[in-house]
Amino acid sequence: MVGKLTYRVHNANRFRILRLIVVIVITTTFQFLSAQEKTCKYCEMIYQFPNFGGEIITTKNDTLWYDASECLASVIVREFIGKKEIKTIRSMNYLKPGEWIDNSKAYYLHSDKIHSPMSMNISAYKTKADVVAQQKKFDGEILRWKDVVELVNKKWFKK
Repeated sequence: MVGKLTYRVHNANRFRILRLIVVIVITTTFQFLSAQEKTCKYCEMIYQFPNFGGEIITTKNDTLWYDASECLASVIVREFIGKKEIKTIRSMNYLKPGEWIDNSKAYYLHSDKIHSPMSMNISAYKTKADVVAQQKKFDGEILRWKDVVELVNKKWFKK
């Protein structure tokens, strides 16, 4: 009788240990995969459109990612980050994904024919020639950063 009881306890412990290992593996894998995905600090969408996006680099050198210029502008409109805390604001070059453009130098196109992740349809460009060429293809209004902030404020926040 003692032998059968010992066998059952031993198997029950094996099962508990196996369950614990499975939970640890699943949790660790999920955390690793989650860490690999950039998410927007404003809307929490996963960053998946390489032609769009923005970032704020803080005075503490933290980088805050945004999936669209609209989200980036929303942070400024809503004053989620103080002006004194911002070192740099940059947008992704629509024509060259991976290339960041300082917002003070960037040109933007607001066109319903270029669909951005947040559906306000704003894309960023490095030069005036680039944005004019895109405007000829897709129509729309050429903006500067202050205009983008005003547009987002008007469309999303001022009712």
